[in-house]
Amino acid sequence: MAEAALSSAQAKMAEARGLLPAEDKESPETLVGFEARTQQLPGGFEKRQLFKSQASEALSLAKEALVSFRRAGESEKKVAALRVVVDANMAIENSFDALMAASDELAMIKRADDKKAQVAVTQMLAEVQAARNDFGSAMQSATDALDLQRQLGNKAGEAQALQTQASLKLSAGKGKDAVTIATQALGLYQELRDVAGEAACKRIVNRGYAESGQLEKAPNRTEAVQALQALASAVENKDKRAWQAAIGQLNKSSAYTQQDVHEIFGEALKKDRKAAAAFLQEQGVKGHGSAPELIIKEVTKIYSYVGFRLGGLGYGPRFRCLNPTHGLMVKGDPNSMHAVACLQISDEADDWEKDLQYHPGILDGVLQSQSALA
Repeated sequence: MAEAALSSAQAKMAEARGLLPAEDKESPETLVGFEARTQQLPGGFEKRQLFKSQASEALSLAKEALVSFRRAGESEKKVAALRVVVDANMAIENSFDALMAASDELAMIKRADDKKAQVAVTQMLAEVQAARNDFGSAMQSATDALDLQRQLGNKAGEAQALQTQASLKLSAGKGKDAVTIATQALGLYQELRDVAGEAACKRIVNRGYAESGQLEKAPNRTEAVQALQALASAVENKDKRAWQAAIGQLNKSSAYTQQDVHEIFGEALKKDRKAAAAFLQEQGVKGHGSAPELIIKEVTKIYSYVGFRLGGLGYGPRFRCLNPTHGLMVKGDPNSMHAVACLQISDEADDWEKDLQYHPGILDGVLQSQSALA
């Protein structure tokens, strides 16, 4: 029964992930310091809801399996069920429950002194903590995982734990520390002949040198310079394929800075601002701090209260506190919809009413403002 629940949960999560856009992890279409066009799930809002629905079903099944495996003392299956619980919670944007699930299970596993399960759950915990931007706790968990891997004599696990630590240092803005730790992991991966691990650690080393202002030490700086030149050519020629290829090569090395890219864009804009800007916008590139595209709808005071009256709500003068109201929404994101209104006590109100901290008309006006969302 528990095994069937776990299999179903894993299948549900696989279906949910299948709704996500395919990602090329070796060649992400993003640049350091910039945001690429946000990838929407095919079908938009409905597909996102379906994704969360599938993840929620997986969560329910995995919780059931987790309890059963815990009672039966089946360690490996328990960890597998917990993996789905954590992933599903993260998928439905409930990182706190993911954190609690991993933390609680880890406490129970420690009491059982099951080091193999302990290291797996500790690594899960580090992932969740990092996703919550709690880098201090994530680093401690990664350190605990590293100690356990060394006790188990697992060199592959040790390399992975070191890589996790290096990534966390990088995320925390500690480039030099990231280089030191990633170099240790790189040595282990080379010893194990793990090509993928080597490549990942080299990227961290390059990124660490870039962020610590020592690009000349980055092992793959030469390749990055060539990719930057290709990127400049792609922008100048408005070549989408060349653009994607150049970004892929850049991020394969990671030996570049935001300033490198700024200079390329700046030169292109100097030569032909209109065409270059249009091309960059088409690629969805915008600098950090750029505001998302908002859709704003204004509803006048007269329109609001005429609408209320037609709907059967005849507000008197003292309850007409709305001024022009605005409905706002980030384009393509219905969940971001909200109303903004300026409320003012009616001129017909008595003086004593203006001294009230919670004027009934103002309080009701807060509710009235939601009409802008209709």
